[in-house]
Amino acid sequence: MSNVGIDIIEIKRIKLSDKFINKILHEDEIQIIKTFNSTKRKKEFLAGRWAAKESIQKIFDEKISMSKINIGYKNEKPTIFNVELRNVSLSISHEKRYCVAVAIVSNQSGG
Repeated sequence: MSNVGIDIIEIKRIKLSDKFINKILHEDEIQIIKTFNSTKRKKEFLAGRWAAKESIQKIFDEKISMSKINIGYKNEKPTIFNVELRNVSLSISHEKRYCVAVAIVSNQSGG
């Protein structure tokens, strides 16, 4: 296990196929992406989740299915809602063409 994971993705690489969306997003996140009207916003959202979940996976020795990781917001900050990942802090950032995310294991529950 590592203490930090990071990932970056170019947003234009994101494909909005149902297969890809179902592979990456938790069922709660699928409901969120359905509320977006623009393709651009959907790709940004999916890119953010991809980078975030890749960064989370890089922390752990065992692979975690991306669709099992539920990321939402609490106090306007990205938060992982999985109980078993409660000690992981997360940051997601978008900038024109790219999205980056960092996941850090903390000793606090972050709750």
